[in-house]
Amino acid sequence: MAYKTGSERSSLSQESEDDSTASGVETTLLELLSYYEQAGFGGDSFVTEGGLLLCGACSSRVAPDHVSVHSIRRLEGPSDPADAVGVLAVICPVCGSKSTCVLKFGPEATLDEAEVWSRTIDRRSSDQLPGNMAPGEDDPDVLPAPQPQP
Repeated sequence: MAYKTGSERSSLSQESEDDSTASGVETTLLELLSYYEQAGFGGDSFVTEGGLLLCGACSSRVAPDHVSVHSIRRLEGPSDPADAVGVLAVICPVCGSKSTCVLKFGPEATLDEAEVWSRTIDRRSSDQLPGNMAPGEDDPDVLPAPQPQP
């Protein structure tokens, strides 16, 4: 499914002004995940019941206020902007695994997802990754977009 590029959050729990990516083109969720993977954030994290994050590498369930977010990329559905997801680039505080977590936000978010949005630690100024886009997303020569599979 392709999502439209959109604005990022000025903090993890508040909307900001529209801040589209430099390219202004539509980016798919799979492309974004590939960009993050190429930058070393190839693991998976998941939102669990109770608003905890589950690390796919070590299976630890961690309260979101112990998890640092190094990049956030928001996507909106092509026909319905309310069909919105965010990709968080996070580092597990238990094992150090670098991963991404895809979760909904806005009116479609679950209470558990809203808990993660409101309680994770905003470290987007850490210089680990671009704060509001996937690494290389604005420069296809740095990390070329993945090729469609037949």
